[in-house]
Amino acid sequence: MKTRYAPAAILLAAGCGSRFGSNKLLYPLGGKPMYRHIYDRLLLMQREGRISTLLVVTSHPEVAEAVRLETPVIWNDRPDLGIARSLHLGLTALREQHPDLEACLFAVGDQPGLSAGTLREFLQSYQNAAKGIAACSSCGTAGNPVLFAAEYFPELLALTGDRGGKRVMLCHPKDTFLFEVSPEQLRDIDTREDASAAVCPHDAVLSSDSGITSDSGIALDTGMDSYSGVRFCHPGSAKILPAEEAFPFLSRPRFVVSLCGAGGKTSLMYYLAGWCAAGGRRTLVTTTTHIGRPDSSLMADSPDDMNRLWRGGRLAVFGANDERAPDRKLKFPGQTALQSAIRLAECTFIEADGSRRLPAKVPGDHEPVLMPETDAVIGVLGLSAIGRPLREICFRAELAVSLFRASGIEADLDSCLTPEMAAVILSSNQGGRKGAEGLPYYIVLNQCDDAARRQSAEDICRYIAPGTCVGMILSHLRQSPERGLDNQTAPMR
Repeated sequence: MKTRYAPAAILLAAGCGSRFGSNKLLYPLGGKPMYRHIYDRLLLMQREGRISTLLVVTSHPEVAEAVRLETPVIWNDRPDLGIARSLHLGLTALREQHPDLEACLFAVGDQPGLSAGTLREFLQSYQNAAKGIAACSSCGTAGNPVLFAAEYFPELLALTGDRGGKRVMLCHPKDTFLFEVSPEQLRDIDTREDASAAVCPHDAVLSSDSGITSDSGIALDTGMDSYSGVRFCHPGSAKILPAEEAFPFLSRPRFVVSLCGAGGKTSLMYYLAGWCAAGGRRTLVTTTTHIGRPDSSLMADSPDDMNRLWRGGRLAVFGANDERAPDRKLKFPGQTALQSAIRLAECTFIEADGSRRLPAKVPGDHEPVLMPETDAVIGVLGLSAIGRPLREICFRAELAVSLFRASGIEADLDSCLTPEMAAVILSSNQGGRKGAEGLPYYIVLNQCDDAARRQSAEDICRYIAPGTCVGMILSHLRQSPERGLDNQTAPMR
């Protein structure tokens, strides 16, 4: 498939908001004007290189003055002529500035619930979909944002009145890709009642010592080692990310996510599964390799067991008994049985490889084992591996040495893992991305417990090329205080 360049983006912010009773785009939500939520997230996408350029089409002086220092503004003097005029003005200006433009994303200013994480995943999915049109959708109904390849620009420019890009999309269903998003994120704000019910993604400020110091999680009743909170943030950021912002697939109606790598994979999986179960969703934890046996109260050997656990608000763990280690492990229950279980669940988390409790790994020939239903992959690496010899911290260290040498890095088993080496493991198709080609891929740098490890994480991220993954997440899973700090890394694997 031909490599796609980052699309441009146009924020349409010229509407009158007649049903709202005033200029809805300036209405304060979550501490800032409504339009500012999506605008700030588009700015972030531009800074991350996910969109090439951004401009705003508006008929409101307050919007124009607020954004013009950062973003070109196109003035719409006749918003009463409908959305097609804003679309025409913005696209014409973009094509004059960038005649070789390959694609353009259109977003609207009255959609404050759309998170940055969802935007990242949507843009990455467009890159992978090989379709000329992509739109966010809810329950199969297309909405905004919507993205068009250049071949559709003439049709867009021919629109009139209040006919927007959806009209063009409906003419080309075979070349349209729909990216499913929760209804809350796609909800337009048309009335004051809509505004009062709006949920705007926001981030709490971290303290300044280590950069990751908030209590943002939930207590998990998993029967495994319990964690009272988890802390997520992006590299270079001083903000904690809510779970659904760090991993936007959590907001989708159904999903299957496979976790690979080492250094906290199982603990992260149980945390995310517990988060979903606490929200009342049918949540399944399973494996295509081996997984530690949970408390027997969470084991599900049949559909009836799963439904019983889900009715009680708990997650269900499904696997086959490993006869070689009956008291310690569950193994892959087989493809047919697992596919049947996945169909019953709303949220499925699969441990897709093992690491023998080491903080880093390179997959073998048979790893990872990804189910065909997998919607996204999370690659995990534990920061406790940095600065330590490969033979001590890396599962399949010999394969790691070969991978580094193929990447031009001299290494042997006694070499200490550097941030550059860690980036190679995470970003290589023979490393953490193995089998994830064409799927949204998240990198999680776990055990970000202090300032030194935070710096190592930032260094790793600088070596990872743009476009390698949907998101890079720094995380620290904090154990419940009653278990004591001495046991904190014991369940990580």
